[in-house]
Amino acid sequence: MIIDRNAGVTPNRYQSQPLRRTIGKRIGKADRDDMLQALLWVSEVRIADDLVLAWQRFRQEIEREEQEAQLRRDKNRWELDQVAILAREAADKLLKGLAEEGFEAGEALAECEQTLQALRNRLGKSPDYEQDRLSDLRTVLSVLSDQLPLAKQRLAALLTKDRERLYPLAELEQRQRQAPIETCIPLQQIDNMKQDHFEQVVRQALERSGYRIVSAEPKAFEVARDAFNGIVFCDHARHPAPHQTTSIEQIAAAQRLAAERDYSSVLVISNLRFISHPAHRLTESREPTVEMIQRFDLQRWLEWGEPMNDLVVWA
Repeated sequence: MIIDRNAGVTPNRYQSQPLRRTIGKRIGKADRDDMLQALLWVSEVRIADDLVLAWQRFRQEIEREEQEAQLRRDKNRWELDQVAILAREAADKLLKGLAEEGFEAGEALAECEQTLQALRNRLGKSPDYEQDRLSDLRTVLSVLSDQLPLAKQRLAALLTKDRERLYPLAELEQRQRQAPIETCIPLQQIDNMKQDHFEQVVRQALERSGYRIVSAEPKAFEVARDAFNGIVFCDHARHPAPHQTTSIEQIAAAQRLAAERDYSSVLVISNLRFISHPAHRLTESREPTVEMIQRFDLQRWLEWGEPMNDLVVWA
C-alpha cells in the first residue's frame, strides 16, 4: 500500500525499533478494505461522541429552563396576590414537565455514553468480534438519534404552553394596576371581616352592579334586576387557610334557600379559592344549579372593580 507523505495523518514513530518494524509491516500489508474498515470503526465512535455531546447540550438546556422557572416560582414566595400565586403555579407546572423531560434526557445520555464506551472498546479488535452486540449498539445509536429531535419538540411545546399561561397573567396584572382606589376593598381586608360585614360589602357591591335587594336574611339575599330575580348566598371564612374549601354544608344550604323560593339557580359568593370535591359533585348532581364567584373572581370584583357580569353568567 502506498503511503501519502503529504497526508495529515502520519504513522506513529515508536522509539523501539522492533515496534517501528511491526507497524511498518502492518501498514505495508494493509489494503483499501482495511483502511475503509478502520475508517468505519472510528466514524462510529465519532458519531456516538457527537450524539453524547448533543444529549449533554439538550440536558443543559433543560437545566437552564429549570433554574429560571425555580427563580420565578420562588420570587415573592410569600406574596398572596393572585397574580403572584398563579405565576408560581405556572412555574410549578413547568417544573414538573421539565423534571420529567430532564429525567428522560439523563437516561438517554447515560445509555448514549455507555454505547460510546462500548464502541471505543472495540477499536483495534477483529471485525468479527461480537458482531451481534455491535448490531445492537448501532440500533442504540439509531434510536437515540431519532429520539433527540422528538425530545426537543416536547421541550418546545412545554415552553410554549408556559408562555400561554403567563400571557393572561400579564393582562391580569395590568387590570390590578388600573383598579379604582376609591372603591377598592383589598382581599386581605375581606378575609379579616366578620360574616355580617362581608354580607354588607357584598350587598353594596350588588347594588352598584344594578341589583335591588328584595329581601335579606343571614348569609343570603333575594335580588332583582329588570325582569330577573335570584338568590345570592354569602360563603365567608374569616382568616381562611390557603387551601380551605367550600364545604358540602354551604352548598346544601345555598341550594335549600333557592329551592324554598322556587329558584332554579343560586349564586354563591365566597372568599375561598376552592370547593371540595364532594361539594362540587353535589352541584353537578342536584338542582338548583350553583354558580360561583370564588376568591380570585371576588378580588377582581371588589378590589379591582371589574364588572360582575364579566365574572359570572348568572343574570
